[in-house]
Amino acid sequence: MLHAFQGGDDGIYPTGYMVFDREGNLYGTTQTGGGETKGGTVYRLKPSAQNGGEWTETVLHAFTGSNGDGAVPFSGLTWGKWNDLYGVTFEGGTGCQACGTAFELRP
Repeated sequence: MLHAFQGGDDGIYPTGYMVFDREGNLYGTTQTGGGETKGGTVYRLKPSAQNGGEWTETVLHAFTGSNGDGAVPFSGLTWGKWNDLYGVTFEGGTGCQACGTAFELRP
């Protein structure tokens, strides 16, 4: 096991596929959790220094579903040309709260 999600700030219901970076970290999304709004997360898992140890999770973004932010990411992530992460959400955005967004996270 790399990481056990707790369902609070770290997210719950991981979905989609994960992607590696050059340092061996994994990046992925959770459909919900991530703070008070529970709009899902984008997270990074850093390998343990000890072989077989649990990886360390860092939440890179907690979706709010408001003010143009998306919510409920439901697919995997992909890398862009400048090491940006791209993905899509099922909800959120502007003008249509349930229409979803395409998002970019910059390093």
